[in-house]
Amino acid sequence: MKRFFLTMVLLMIMVSTCILFFQWNGYSTGSAEESTNTEVKQTIALKHEGTRFFVTQELFFTADIPSSIMIKWPKEAEDFQCSDEQGENCLTKENGQYELKPINNKNKTLKIKYSFEQQNVSTYLLLKEWYPKLTSLKFIETHVKLTEKSFRNGKWISSYKDVAHKKLDYIDYYAFSGESQPPELIWTSERMNSLDYENVRIISTEKMNSEKLNLHFEAMNGFVTVMINNAMEPFQSDRLLITNTNSNKELKDAVFWSLLQQDYSDPTHMWLKEIAANILVNESNGSSKAKFGFQELKEGLTPAQLNQLKQFFIKRKGRAINVTQLDHEIGSITGFSSTFFLDNIEEEEREPLTLYSKKSIQFNEEIVQNVSYLLYKQKELISFEESLDSLGLDVKKIEENVFFTSLDGNTFRFYINQDYFIYNEENYGLLMKPVQKVGNKVYMDLGWFEKLFKVDVLREDKVLNIKEKTM
Repeated sequence: MKRFFLTMVLLMIMVSTCILFFQWNGYSTGSAEESTNTEVKQTIALKHEGTRFFVTQELFFTADIPSSIMIKWPKEAEDFQCSDEQGENCLTKENGQYELKPINNKNKTLKIKYSFEQQNVSTYLLLKEWYPKLTSLKFIETHVKLTEKSFRNGKWISSYKDVAHKKLDYIDYYAFSGESQPPELIWTSERMNSLDYENVRIISTEKMNSEKLNLHFEAMNGFVTVMINNAMEPFQSDRLLITNTNSNKELKDAVFWSLLQQDYSDPTHMWLKEIAANILVNESNGSSKAKFGFQELKEGLTPAQLNQLKQFFIKRKGRAINVTQLDHEIGSITGFSSTFFLDNIEEEEREPLTLYSKKSIQFNEEIVQNVSYLLYKQKELISFEESLDSLGLDVKKIEENVFFTSLDGNTFRFYINQDYFIYNEENYGLLMKPVQKVGNKVYMDLGWFEKLFKVDVLREDKVLNIKEKTM
């Protein structure tokens, strides 16, 4: 009886340990960004003179400064500088990447300076992404002080809610305050009308009717500035909307999409927030990067899997999202490994959603190392030449993008990325591509591989087992 009692106690301890491990593993993965981001307040002095903007950005740290902060400068920025409290240089460049590396991380302040050129415009000017992107930081307070010496016959508009303006004889002063990243800024020479709601400010050259527009979002957090303007190119971010429509429904949908993004702490890569909002509303909005990512997820995941991803974003509201979390979640949802978000971390990258299997692959009970098994556009694919070689079949590339093989006296010709194949010199058209190129490798649809080459495919927990059928 005593032995049975001890056995049960040990079993309960083991079960509890496993549960705690998995809970902690999920928590540590999900909260990786929150645990590493350092909270920062910042003040930015922006001076405009002639065609040039001069920027001094002061960062005030609530804790010790990280030993290294990656910094990506705006495209047009020049004259980069960084100094600590003692005036020591803290800007370095390694392998083409700029970093802030303070000599003493006990400092509480860093000062960044740069400038950029902007040609004069007649009526409108939009400044977007005019500030550097800094990793490992969470901005909890931002104050922008703009000094205008050149554009005197007009006004600067901010995507922040809190705005102050003082016009003097020879200079204009503006102050914009908010949270997170610095705001987008618009200069206009036209006289504008403004209409304020709790979460929205509408700006237009036309007079507006508050009751008719009815843009109330009391249940949501955040703030969006909307400029209704036919002369400017449409633009949409998490805090600014430039549009040529005054349709109540279209404005409501667009503002709702922007406010959804503000439910997430600013990631280093803003397109992640856009994708989150796109998944939540099931629409393709925002930057070309966000539209690409949303389309890949729509094509690569089933409706049920997309709904699981949607639930993930709902649970993450009020917290940060990053590429590691999202790839981990895609893996949990599909059972395949994902590096989609990591592969597309740079702005110019456009890598398709390709999910790789974690399973070992066996042919006739023997593990093979050179065969790849993946999920692409909701289709199971297996590496073409390597799989046929594992079956002992000879594959010949008879011309560019055309392969020939035979089995039991029957011949096959496959054409890469075409929706047909030739079997015993007869053309068989399909509704999909039996053989296609993914990346730089050729793959075959696993279902057609099973049908044409007389094998059984067993999908076990840790093994993809492929066996030749016995007669």
